[in-house]
Amino acid sequence: MKNKELIKNLIRLKLQTIDGSLELLPGEMQGFAKEMEKDLISILNEVTAEFLQKEATEKEKKDLKPVAID
Repeated sequence: MKNKELIKNLIRLKLQTIDGSLELLPGEMQGFAKEMEKDLISILNEVTAEFLQKEATEKEKKDLKPVAID
């Protein structure tokens, strides 16, 4: 899937840009900024996992069929 690869490359480029920008900061600020970057990535991973879980749950609901009980 070409779109998937393009999105991966875009995210990779953005993270590399953040890394490059962090290196331009004064030394005492780099540590704090790197922690913020790690937090951003961690939050993004959590939100992605929640989204995928929600998507899987919704798909399961769609596959359920009502059963008549007599």
